[in-house]
Amino acid sequence: MVSDPSLSFVNCHNKHRHPRQLVSAKQYFRRVGYVSAQDRDGTWWDCNYEAGNNLVTPAPEHKTVVRIPWD
Repeated sequence: MVSDPSLSFVNCHNKHRHPRQLVSAKQYFRRVGYVSAQDRDGTWWDCNYEAGNNLVTPAPEHKTVVRIPWD
């Protein structure tokens, strides 16, 4: 588990397959092929990624956004 108050993920979906463009992570777990991120409301989101394809870019207010390709 990793906890970082300034970390956000993009291109995520919850267990009901509802998409969400941006998730500000309260905590997250790295999985094989995706990240499970819990938002500030306590909802869990799965955010797909491929190693080497993530782009980390600065966001407003000094947040870090991890851009994850949508499969």
